[in-house]
Amino acid sequence: MSKSFNQLLLHANTDIHPRTWVCLRGKKLKNIFTNLIKVVTKKHGITRNVLIKLISDKYRCNPNTIGRIIYGGAEYYPLPILLEVVNLTSNPKNFIKIINKNTEYLKVNSASAKP
Repeated sequence: MSKSFNQLLLHANTDIHPRTWVCLRGKKLKNIFTNLIKVVTKKHGITRNVLIKLISDKYRCNPNTIGRIIYGGAEYYPLPILLEVVNLTSNPKNFIKIINKNTEYLKVNSASAKP
C-alpha cells in the first residue's frame, strides 16, 4: 500500500459531465498547468484551440468551458482535463507527481454533492 494519497485517482469514468468533476487548486498549480499546456502543444504541434476542441469533443461539453481552463481563467482545475493533458506528455508520471505535491484543495462542482 502506498504511503501517499494520489488525488488524480479520484476521477472515475462515470464522471462525464463538468458538474460531476473533482477539481484541484493550489498556489503553484496555475504555473504548472500553463507549462503543461506549452509542453503538449509544442510536442504535438497543435494550438491551444485544437487541444480545446479535442477535449471538449471527448467529454461532449462546451468548448468555452474547456477554453476558460486551458487559457488560465480558472481557479480550480478539473481532474479529467488535467489527466487528458498529462497523458499527452512524454513523461506523465513526472507531471502527476508535481501536481500531487502542489495540490492544496479539492472540490466537487455539483451543488448536490454531499460532504
